[in-house]
Amino acid sequence: MSRFEVEGAMSYQEEGALPPPISRLQMVHEALHLRPDVFIAGGGPVVKRNLEDYWSEWNHFIVAPRESMFDIDQLEAFRQTLLLPPDVRPGNSDAARNVWYGKNDFRNHMDVGWVAYDDFLGIRKKGFTDTVEEQESGVAARLGLSVEPPKIVEQRLNRRTIISLYPHPLLATVVHDVISNPSAFDKRLNTL
Repeated sequence: MSRFEVEGAMSYQEEGALPPPISRLQMVHEALHLRPDVFIAGGGPVVKRNLEDYWSEWNHFIVAPRESMFDIDQLEAFRQTLLLPPDVRPGNSDAARNVWYGKNDFRNHMDVGWVAYDDFLGIRKKGFTDTVEEQESGVAARLGLSVEPPKIVEQRLNRRTIISLYPHPLLATVVHDVISNPSAFDKRLNTL
């Protein structure tokens, strides 16, 4: 039984406390690791953090079926099985599909399917103050500087957890390596 199922709910009710919230990241992590038919490249997500971005944290799971699956309809059906329960709605998703421009067109390709789940992590409060330490009385007014009260800027901290599905474990591994360490991948390409 995974931790996001209702195990132990009665004990929380008896104590009068709410169960600790389970993040969508935890749900995705546990759900993927419980699936023997899912290959997780790198064993876990590629994590990127940027406090100045809307998504303060990205967790990117790059997965594939353990048995290769190049039929687009089968791949999309497999992607659908990766979704969390219906009460946990994804923030965004895109189906696996073939993009066809015509026979022998180099732009023909397969778009891999993905699904994203979002978590609100909290609010960051940054304070800014504008003060003048006068060495000479009235210098701030003469220079047109006004001393303002501290300003507090609030920033939402959000996390996006993405599951990208690739048709083969080797392809998932290559994509994982490129995303997790692009400079090392560039060095390998230069040696070819």
